[in-house]
Amino acid sequence: MENNAKCPKCNGEFFAESGTRELKCPYCGETADALRARKYYSFFHDKAAVTHEAHGESLMKFEELLRIGSHHLERSEFADARKAYEGAVELNPGDYRGYMGLVAVETENYTDLKNTSHKQYLQRAVSVANDEQQKAIASVYRNYDLKASMSDEEYENYLSEKQKDFKARVKSSIIGFSKVNDSGKKKAKNAFIAMLSMIAAGAIMLVLGLVFSSALLLGAGALVALSSYGLSFMWTRQRYNERLYEFMVALFNALKDFGLDREETEHMLKLMAAVLLSVKEGDPVSRTDGFIEEMAGYLLNEAGERGKTFLKAQKFTAKYIEK
Repeated sequence: MENNAKCPKCNGEFFAESGTRELKCPYCGETADALRARKYYSFFHDKAAVTHEAHGESLMKFEELLRIGSHHLERSEFADARKAYEGAVELNPGDYRGYMGLVAVETENYTDLKNTSHKQYLQRAVSVANDEQQKAIASVYRNYDLKASMSDEEYENYLSEKQKDFKARVKSSIIGFSKVNDSGKKKAKNAFIAMLSMIAAGAIMLVLGLVFSSALLLGAGALVALSSYGLSFMWTRQRYNERLYEFMVALFNALKDFGLDREETEHMLKLMAAVLLSVKEGDPVSRTDGFIEEMAGYLLNEAGERGKTFLKAQKFTAKYIEK
């Protein structure tokens, strides 16, 4: 007799007679629902199903089932999440996301480090994914796989080293920011002097134009005065960057004093990295300010009074503190 069932616990394959509601795995001895065991088997042996893709209403239903599955996962409602993801796989077996949903279910949202049954879904996800999708799978699964293969002490050491490396890269970015500021100060100074000179020259032309009723002098004076706007913007942005640099240095040095745990510290470092990248790429001040406001709000929420005291003491972020 050919095998037609697969144990959800140990992945062992065996024959299950039709009409059977429950069965006992001959390999691990666990009791399993027969219908589910036969479904597991078909998921990994029906090669033709992989070529099927959902379209139209089926695709919309597939996306809705993914959303429902994610909703239940967030609430640790694993039975309901399983039902949604199994429905998604049945509708669209050529999409890796349904299988990765089942990986999350089997591992109880990547917290059950002893689970092995998820690997069959992981393998199926990889088999139907393209190169970019396989990278996405790896980014989701990597930390779980590392933690499952390490002792608690080894994993703690790994996370500590990872954060040290990240912190070193943020520090390097701050140092790079300092060098950019140093080179920009001379340019900003020259721009400020040129701006004042242009404003003065424009004003003189306007006065002379009024005295001599010269439209040419009036137009030239207005043009010169308006041309100083670009120089004004350069000088203003440089002053902004200098104040921002001072704040980032102070925040980096104070991180250890806020009482944040590892995850909270890592999130703060990510927000700092986002601010530094925004400046490096020359984003508008409004965009950079958005990251800073998010960072200030997070610090207020997670560090409490210590965070509030720090932000209030910084001229750059005092505006985010309620009066």
